[in-house]
This record gives sequence, C-alpha cells and structure tokens, in this order.
Amino acid sequence: MNEQIAIILATYNPNIEFFTKQIDSIKKQTYQNWTCIVIDDCSSPNKAQEIKNLIQEDKRFLFFQNEINLGSYYTFEQGLLKLSSLEEAAELICFSDQDDIWLPEKLEILAEEFNDSEISCIHSDLSLIDEKDNLIHESCWLYEKRSPEIYEPILLILRNTITGCSMMFRRRVLAKALPLPEQQIRNSFHHDLWIGLISSQYGRIKALNKPLVLYRQHANNVVGASKVDNGKFYLFSLVKKLFLKVKTFKDIKNSLTYSIEIAQTNLNLRIYLSKIFFDKVQSKIFISQLAFHNYPDFGISLFLFGIYAFSKNYYNLLIPWLIIAKIIKSTQQIIGLFSLSPKKE
Repeated sequence: MNEQIAIILATYNPNIEFFTKQIDSIKKQTYQNWTCIVIDDCSSPNKAQEIKNLIQEDKRFLFFQNEINLGSYYTFEQGLLKLSSLEEAAELICFSDQDDIWLPEKLEILAEEFNDSEISCIHSDLSLIDEKDNLIHESCWLYEKRSPEIYEPILLILRNTITGCSMMFRRRVLAKALPLPEQQIRNSFHHDLWIGLISSQYGRIKALNKPLVLYRQHANNVVGASKVDNGKFYLFSLVKKLFLKVKTFKDIKNSLTYSIEIAQTNLNLRIYLSKIFFDKVQSKIFISQLAFHNYPDFGISLFLFGIYAFSKNYYNLLIPWLIIAKIIKSTQQIIGLFSLSPKKE
C-alpha cells in the first residue's frame, strides 16, 4: 500500500526539546508518503516561530494557527477541517501529540493493516516514557489494565480504550465524524473517543498488540496514562469519572443521532444509538453492563452509584445517600470490596 497518510499534529507552547524529538520521529518514518498538518492553538509568538523553524525545510509540513485559543479538542477538529478542504485527499489519517516519539515503522505497520477493506480504524499499544526518555512501562495497555478490543459504543464512552496518537483511520470515517460534537464541559471527552465511535459504525476497529509510540508522561500532559490502583482510591476515582461521564452523554447525543447512519449491511453494527444508548429508561442497564463487564467483583456497588446518578432524572427513584451508604457498607462486608483488584485482562 502506498496511500497518502495525513497526520494531524496539534501544538500549544510545546517543550521544544520534546517537540523536536516528535518531529524527527515523523521525518524518520519508513513510510514516507505523508503530509503533516500542524495546527497551533495560539502559542506565544516565540514558541510559534520555533515551531515554524523546525518544520519549514520540509514541504510536507503545513502550518496553521487558530485565531483564538480553542483547547486540544477543537484544535484537532480544526486540523481535520483543514484536511477535508485540501484538494489532494489522503486516504488514511492519524493524530500526533507534540511531545511523543514514534517508532520508525509506525506508519508502515498501521497502513499495511488497511489492506483489509473492512477495517475502518486501527490502534496500537504504546510504551510509556518519562521526561528523560526513560522507560516507565513497555505497555500502556498492561499499565492501565486496559481492554483494547472493547468497541461497544456504550463501553467506549464510559472508558475510552483508543489513544489518539496510536490510531489510524480511513477518510470515510472523517466524512461522518465532522463536525465534532460540542462540549459543555471542557475536555470531558476527546477527539479520539469520537473517531472511535464513528469508526465502530462504518467498519471494524482492530487493536494491534505492539507498541508503536513512546508515549511521554510529564506534568503538563493534557491526557496521560493512569495506573489502576487497588482499593478505595480506585473505586472512588471510577465513581468520579462515572459522574462526569453522565454529564457528557447529552453532549454526544445529538451528534450520534444525526451524524451516524446505521451500517445496514452488518448485523453486529445495527445499533439504534439514540434509542438504546441514550434513552433514560435504559441508563441503569448500561451502568450495570459496564460494571459487570470489566469489574464483576464490585459491579453491584457501582450499579448502585449509577442508580443514584441517574435518579436525578427520576424523582420517584431518588435514593437518599444514607441508604446508599448503608447498602454499600453491607456489600463491602460481603465481598471485601476495598481489598479487591480489577479483573485482569
């Protein structure tokens, strides 16, 4: 395969040492038929000039800058919009952060997978590195205890398993993904989740169990890897994320309802999203589905939290916190909740 690949790279006041390594790793790809759209989110004038200096000698880099600061989510959208307006359309698209390092064969390996016409999106594992390029963990998937092959849209919304800088997708996905849904809460979900959801409706997503990105972890990550810990901290961090997700379902609802045409040729993809996923009557069901799918040992307790979260829309189901606390305490005593680890994947 020698299809042109478009890379969308979002920047904002990057650490120039990290950014230089990212740019060098793109230039050193074994697959050379690519164009990189660098979309800057109003970096300082000095930083913006440094970005331009690093890419100006290679005509495959195209530089654009937002008129106002939009944040990473809308900056990636701007990059996709710039791509859709270009006369020479790339068939394959991927995202790049400003501070990682790509392995030389990343584009080549991912592009080869698209010889299978059913694949709409592919994503790989990542290795974690620190600010000094030291290896933290060879596998982000193992580090986070992630289930990379779960593509049920409900489960993706509650825990996205696709990392933007590791993914590649077809142009047909882009046509259905734009515009990205508006966010009521800044960074409550990210561009990679939306592309994953659309990809699941227009083909097959494939997980490649091979790290192709050195994914840098540092204090200024917009999104980073989160190690799954045991016990009480883990439970309440999950609950906190759950409550945030509840607030963001409405953000995604309209775009899913109007942007996704159900793939009629594949029975597994015949999901009427606006009815199944976002019908409030069904909300309690998919909370329990998430809980028992990934974390069966304490799914009951998460389910109870889920009932409470959604009970704000069902006044006749409102459960006082005291009752929930008593039920959870009893459940805790029965199954030893705070001493359990998540199910290994």
